[in-house]
Amino acid sequence: MKKKNKSQKTHHSSRQRKTEKIATQYQRRLESPDNPKFKTPTSSAAGYLRCKIYRLASKPDANERGKRAKTKKRTRCRPDPRSIPLLLAEVFDQLGKTAKGDRNRLRLIAHELEYAAEHRVPPKFLIGFIHQNGGSKGIEKLRAAKARADESLSNSNQLSVVRTFGAMCVVD
Repeated sequence: MKKKNKSQKTHHSSRQRKTEKIATQYQRRLESPDNPKFKTPTSSAAGYLRCKIYRLASKPDANERGKRAKTKKRTRCRPDPRSIPLLLAEVFDQLGKTAKGDRNRLRLIAHELEYAAEHRVPPKFLIGFIHQNGGSKGIEKLRAAKARADESLSNSNQLSVVRTFGAMCVVD
């Protein structure tokens, strides 16, 4: 059998260990909500889960780390909104929770974190940003309003192109 040295460890196993740690800490916070250590918004079970997943989604993968080391530029990594639901699903899978209420909670948390990522919120301001925007319900309303606005804007752009094209035809 070959022994793996430290350089042969994959990024995936590192991420898996991190999600396992997040899952155990989240479970610990859920089991003891009266613990004074877990009273602040960022250290409560929900706040802890949001912050850790958001930070984990913000970390660059192994290829990007190598590129950054060569250039020696200090850049802040933004979370990838597409990776957030996958990370949340990994944590909930490790907890063994698949109930309908847990899936709904997972969806709401994913939407909050995706919305924060779209607005390029630094991880240390995440919980405040979520609260200022009305929590899960407020963010759902804001995302729905943005989707409606984008849809109406694309429809009006299509109409203006048709009108412009029609006017050009009349001129000829």
